[in-house]
Amino acid sequence: GFPALTIRGDSGVDLVNLNGDISFASDASLIVTSEFVSTGANADLVTAGNGVITIAADHVDLDPQSTLSSAATVTIKPQSLAYAIDLGTETAGQLSLTDAELDRITADTVRIGDSSSGFITVSAALTQNSSLSLTTGSGIDINQSITMAADKSLDVFASGSIILGTSNSDLATTGMGSISLTTAR
Repeated sequence: GFPALTIRGDSGVDLVNLNGDISFASDASLIVTSEFVSTGANADLVTAGNGVITIAADHVDLDPQSTLSSAATVTIKPQSLAYAIDLGTETAGQLSLTDAELDRITADTVRIGDSSSGFITVSAALTQNSSLSLTTGSGIDINQSITMAADKSLDVFASGSIILGTSNSDLATTGMGSISLTTAR
């Protein structure tokens, strides 16, 4: 397999296109930092063992024929501080991932955002086959359902409020899966 790979964009507006298959050696990681990151058609990026995939970008576009796969963790977070995240809908000016894009990511845990991220909105229903962790230094507005696969967990961490804003804001898991909502006081 491929050894660890770190890609960092220059200052200004950067675009990183991951257009081919890359299978990493056990415990080797892929780390990409750029304003824009996209995957090409049929690009499969795979880490093994404790290898992780981390993408820090304000705009991410995962091609419908590409996959991100890690036995450990896949993290997608904004590059810019306090940059908003929309899960479910492509929204200009936000790190946006649709349910279909999230479905192309497999990992023990898929992490979206970090403590420096801006407000997170769940704007369309999400179904997840991997455990999902949402983290923000702001608040989270869950306007649509999040349904976890059997034995998968949902963890939500916010410095601000966590709002289940509509009657569609159902959170569900089965089996040994759990749901945790944590906010600072």
